[in-house]
Amino acid sequence: MIGDVPDEMLSSEQEEALRRATVVLLDRFFADIGHLEAGGDFGDTDMVEYLPARFASKYDHLFAKEFLICVATVAGKLVSPLHSMLACVGEELALHALVTEAEGILEARDAGVDLADFLELATEDADYELLFSMAWDGIEDSHTGRDMRVANLAFDDWFRPFRETDPVHPYVESDFSSFS
Repeated sequence: MIGDVPDEMLSSEQEEALRRATVVLLDRFFADIGHLEAGGDFGDTDMVEYLPARFASKYDHLFAKEFLICVATVAGKLVSPLHSMLACVGEELALHALVTEAEGILEARDAGVDLADFLELATEDADYELLFSMAWDGIEDSHTGRDMRVANLAFDDWFRPFRETDPVHPYVESDFSSFS
């Protein structure tokens, strides 16, 4: 499980929805990689629906692969018997995508189960949510952002680990991703 989430917090239906969301998103995102490798536009991917719109001009093929790795990493943490912290903003965005998809699955089943409390406990903080609001555009580089102690919200820092004790997947390490 992730972070400070108690083992019994999620119902079996919620756990199943998160597992199903993992399969759905990974299938879609692998297809997105193929689309991008064939010269397609990022704006035509499913992935773009789950990401902050104000950074759309920065999303590219390498980013898509790194984000897909974050989704897979977070999915692994969700089913692990060990408690692991999310390691970077990319993983927080990945969990946000998985929860968004899982809530859609639950809603389609008329379960109407909200996963907001789970998301709050699973993420480092709610800073990543600022990325989705145009009202906070530039917060990552501002005095206000420094005063608020927002961490790693600049696009180039999304895959940078929050702590040395919680490393990111080797594929998203900036030192290695250039080899792809």
